[in-house]
Amino acid sequence: MSKRETSSGNKEIRREMAFRRTTYQRRQVMKTGRVFQLGPTATKYLLLVLVAVFSMFFLAQSSQSANKTVEIRALESKKADSDKQYGALEVEASRQQSLQNLSTHATTLQMVPTDKNPAVVEVTPSADSVKQ
Repeated sequence: MSKRETSSGNKEIRREMAFRRTTYQRRQVMKTGRVFQLGPTATKYLLLVLVAVFSMFFLAQSSQSANKTVEIRALESKKADSDKQYGALEVEASRQQSLQNLSTHATTLQMVPTDKNPAVVEVTPSADSVKQ
């Protein structure tokens, strides 16, 4: 074996070792503690799982707030209907009260109800009242 062959063989071995070294340097191992280590692929999947979990929490929260909004609108509608009914009942109560006040006032004035068919009195105008 000549020196040239061995030097070219050494160059190839050095290139392979350099290639192996650079590949190893690209794969960084993330140490999360003394117990276990995560490689780049496991880290990607872990991040993907975390994003999915947080997305699920966000969707659950937003759907829950949408349900509460629908419930609030239904209750506001029910309150508006109740307010309308309350106003109508107040008007009816005041009307009943005024009718009761009229009947009480009529009895204090000693008024009595008339018959269903009262006697009809016809009055004809006199000639003196027409001229005036």
